[in-house]
Amino acid sequence: MSAQAPNGFIYIANSSKLLEFDGVNWNTYTLPNNSALRSVAIDETGRIFVGGTREFGYFFPDEYGRLNYYSLSAEIDRVDFESVWRILKTSKGIYFVTGRKHIYKFTDKGLSIVIAPPMLNNFRASVVNDTIYFYDIYAGFGTVLNDTMRVIKNSKLPSTYTPYFFIQGEENEVITGIRQRGVYKLNVKKDYYSWEELIQLKFKEVPFQNEVQVKEIIEPLNKNLNDKLGEAELYFGLNEEGTYFFSTLRKGLFIADRNFNLINNYRKGTGLQNDAVYHVNIDKIGGVWISGEMGISYIRYQNPFIFFNQRNNINGIVISVTSIADLLIFGTTQGLFMMDKNLENLENFHQSELITDKYAYVLDVEPLSCCEDEVLVASLRDILVYNIKTKALIPIHKLYGTYDIAKVPGKKNVYVFGNTQGAEVLEIKRSGYGSFQVKKWNVFEDFNENIRHLIFDNQKQLWMSSAYNGVYMAKFDENGNVEQVKKYGANFGLDYEDSNLPVNYKDTLLMATRAGILYYDNNDRMFKHYRNLYGLPVFDSVVISDIKIVDDKIWFSLDKGVMYYDIKKNKIERKAFNRLKQYGSESMEIDNNGVIWLSSLNNLIAIDTTFLKNQYNKTPIYFRNILFGADSLYKTDLRNQYVSSSIKAEGIPFDHNSLSVTVACPAYQTLENIQFSYRLVGLNDKWSDWSKNNTIKYSYLPGGDYTLEVQARDANLDVLGKAIMRISIDKPLYYTFWAILLYVILGLLLIYVLVRLNSKRLQNDKKRLQDAINEAIFTVQQQKEEIQQQAQYLSDTNKQLEKMSIVAEYTDNAVAIMDGKGNYQWVNKGFTRMYGYEYEELIRDDDRSKIGRNANLRMNDLINVWFGDKKPIVYESLNKCKDSSEIWVQTTLTPILDSKGNVVKLITIDTDIRKLKKAEKQIEKQRDEISKQRDLAYVQRDEILQQKKEITDSIHYAQRIQNALFPSKGVLDSIFENNFIFDLPRDIVSGDFFWTYKNDDLSMLAVADCTGHGVPGAFMSLIGLNFLNDIVKNQRVFIPDLVLNKLRDSIISGLKQTTEVGDNKDGMDIALISIDKNSKILKYAGANNMSIIKRGDELITLEPDKMPISIFRDIKHPFTLKTIEIQPGDILYMFTDGYIDQFGGKKGKKFKTINFRKLLQQITTDDLKQHEEITRNNFYTWKGELYQVDDVLVIGVKLL
Repeated sequence: MSAQAPNGFIYIANSSKLLEFDGVNWNTYTLPNNSALRSVAIDETGRIFVGGTREFGYFFPDEYGRLNYYSLSAEIDRVDFESVWRILKTSKGIYFVTGRKHIYKFTDKGLSIVIAPPMLNNFRASVVNDTIYFYDIYAGFGTVLNDTMRVIKNSKLPSTYTPYFFIQGEENEVITGIRQRGVYKLNVKKDYYSWEELIQLKFKEVPFQNEVQVKEIIEPLNKNLNDKLGEAELYFGLNEEGTYFFSTLRKGLFIADRNFNLINNYRKGTGLQNDAVYHVNIDKIGGVWISGEMGISYIRYQNPFIFFNQRNNINGIVISVTSIADLLIFGTTQGLFMMDKNLENLENFHQSELITDKYAYVLDVEPLSCCEDEVLVASLRDILVYNIKTKALIPIHKLYGTYDIAKVPGKKNVYVFGNTQGAEVLEIKRSGYGSFQVKKWNVFEDFNENIRHLIFDNQKQLWMSSAYNGVYMAKFDENGNVEQVKKYGANFGLDYEDSNLPVNYKDTLLMATRAGILYYDNNDRMFKHYRNLYGLPVFDSVVISDIKIVDDKIWFSLDKGVMYYDIKKNKIERKAFNRLKQYGSESMEIDNNGVIWLSSLNNLIAIDTTFLKNQYNKTPIYFRNILFGADSLYKTDLRNQYVSSSIKAEGIPFDHNSLSVTVACPAYQTLENIQFSYRLVGLNDKWSDWSKNNTIKYSYLPGGDYTLEVQARDANLDVLGKAIMRISIDKPLYYTFWAILLYVILGLLLIYVLVRLNSKRLQNDKKRLQDAINEAIFTVQQQKEEIQQQAQYLSDTNKQLEKMSIVAEYTDNAVAIMDGKGNYQWVNKGFTRMYGYEYEELIRDDDRSKIGRNANLRMNDLINVWFGDKKPIVYESLNKCKDSSEIWVQTTLTPILDSKGNVVKLITIDTDIRKLKKAEKQIEKQRDEISKQRDLAYVQRDEILQQKKEITDSIHYAQRIQNALFPSKGVLDSIFENNFIFDLPRDIVSGDFFWTYKNDDLSMLAVADCTGHGVPGAFMSLIGLNFLNDIVKNQRVFIPDLVLNKLRDSIISGLKQTTEVGDNKDGMDIALISIDKNSKILKYAGANNMSIIKRGDELITLEPDKMPISIFRDIKHPFTLKTIEIQPGDILYMFTDGYIDQFGGKKGKKFKTINFRKLLQQITTDDLKQHEEITRNNFYTWKGELYQVDDVLVIGVKLL
């Protein structure tokens, strides 16, 4: 017997122990007398009441979370019973049925005995609607009223009737289970014997009722069910929300519906360890716990995944499956089988029927249109017809390896058979009872591809997917002849030659490929990406084996389970099928009940989608065995420990600063896959890796506050629940307030002592320093006197060395020394080389005009040399040499003074400056030439300014033309009432433009960035505007991706672009949207130009194709259409790259897309005029003084 506690733990009364299961670990508890346990029940407080041999009581956790036993039977003076077979829980208290003789009642006030007449000596009791019903074999039926057992008159059944239990039926009916007969409705009237009457009666005096009277007391409910339950020896029953569970001693567990129709029978080999079942209990999530002779079993009831295999008489590997009427016909490697597909009877009652094992490897089964009860069967080498009613199987044609069969539209009895040698068309007619006439149409004579999948589209075109060589399309004429067979490969948008599966969705042909889903565009005759289902990472890890579409859901049969794509929600769902990842499937069928059937090796798997949402439930997590230190269990509030996922552990001594704790998660629906992750906030905020380990240990925790967080996840990787423990560990003694205060006082004392010692040291140092200073002053004074003496000596010495120091024997300069009157006293060799005179020639001749000097020297300069400030002077002069030649020199004249300041000598140094003078003449000539060129430049400047004015005027005129041709702000206002435009050309006219169009409920808006800017960009924008108007307004093309395809073709054709190197590649980047305000659907296509939708705090990026509107290497690749459902308040931002490419900021970097997205998220106002102001101010702030690099255009519109 089992019961579930309020916290979800399961407790089981075993033969010798009480078993506890918390979802992870098993624990055992025993009674003081070590007796066998027979019964268990749990009340709302979590007390676990148990009954054993000559003992009963309850378990309850103590302050450490450990279960302790409290005996109630110890209060009885004399124990006169052997076993407690049943514990009944009512609002009035807990009742222990002991030895089928007595009933004891327990409440918080204590233990009491239910009063019973002495004749009651062998009864069984149950609770129905808070009332205890019993049946005694000597007295009959009765109830407990006011803690007194009352017997109903004339209710004793014959000895062949033995009621074992009572359960609630429909509308407060009481159902009783009779051991060898089944279940009956109790109709007995509650006319009780009085106490006096019972005292007077003896056992044998209570009469049995005859069979006629028995029918008035009990009424059989379902003969078919009762026949099975009686034969199986009914033992216990349970009603769980209209579903009945019956345990038997011979044939396991029976399950019936509210009308007592048999649903299922679990036995040994189908989930149970033994056919003898004593008790059944339903947990909070609908799981079934079965207590039997050989132990405990658990059944995930209402499981969405049902497996059929050898126990259902299925032999071989399941290859194909087809649903026809109420039957499921499926083929295996061992033959053809048939089974009832009604899931009201679950898998244990489903026994498949072998149709034939003569024809193995049945690859496909399809209905035969001419005959309602007949199907076409394709085995490895034969085509057959099977009649469901007569069960006749008739071979009609030999054909090897037929993988798929498709009926030809408009032809009543004509079918296409796709096989390993190509495709074959057969006309099949009934020629008489049990025979068929088959006519072969020779329409695919030269077609030899290995065909795996066939389908006709809405235009009656046959699509054939080959095993390894692409997809083929065949057109039939009215006579059934094939007009042409065309191959579709990479040049038509199919990137892979293999693993292609065609399927129809409404009027569109879809193609499942290894990289995702494509659709066929009948206009362009190309395969294009379907929504966002191409190139998704999920398709990289799976292989699609089959595809079906039902109720806007695309179902994929995979080599690793199954998944579906919800077209309306634009979402892929795979997590719900994680338990099927290990089961690869070859084919799939969806029947008219919405059940998905998968063929998976030795299994046929049914997925009942009605139970998918409820297969996993949130489950709390509990902390158990909390241990601080080596041997200190933590005391906690036992209620919190028992039923709460959040507890506090405070005041933990520091010497117990290690932690060990186990966690429990009673998520029984995912036992084999449950995993845990945890973190200790305050020590490490990082979550641990997911693991099945449920024990958490920390060997050392510093003093402080922490939060231990634990979470668990199921097989679908969904988090089931979370538990939190707040921990406070005392700090060690050396971290306490008084310890810190003592540290501060000692520190202050130490500082005081150090300051005193340092002060005394400084005073001593000061005295020593003063003595050293005085001694130094005396020393310096002595050194000063010595220095003065040395200076005088050096002065005298310098006078002697003066002549020698100024003589430069080999200098090119002419150096002469004269006395104070100008008479030569010495000249160097440089003087002789410059002028040609020797010193002797100069002193013999008093004619001073020999050298002669035409100098620029003023008289005042000479006067200053002798009588003024007597400082050296520098002047230029034209001198005459000995050979009568002239030489320009620069002279430095330095007077030498005596102690009285009189000029006693003159020193001249002449430098040859002839080259300098020559350069001055050349510079003068160049200066005149520069003056002429400057005058010419002024004239040219005036001409350029006039030309610039004329060009600027022309550009402004072009701007007016551009403004007149392009949509105005008023046009945009008429289509989108709430909008803004930030348009900032770099050079007056712009290469960026926007375009609008409106037709009834359809609105279109485009933002484009043409190659270049200024005038070239403006010319390109006019070309783009003209082509857009022609495509939409004249050609009536309104779908964005098709518009861009045609716009690209027009640009390439109009500009005569080719792929040759050097040819022009001018074009534009563009984003184009259309909005249907009735359906609230926005369609988008882009060429290198993204757009953004702001929905509340969320930014939705509309990604473009990475190719321009111009000649490009992937010219054959069409543009992609994206679709999104818009909501009230959505704001669309369309923009060119001028904003995000602008350099600026502190480091002069590009603004970039990420900062633009942050800017949009920071805008919270609904007024789009403020959006424009914020966008504009941010741009100028970012750009600062830097140059604008490109045209800028940003448009924002509120969509609804």
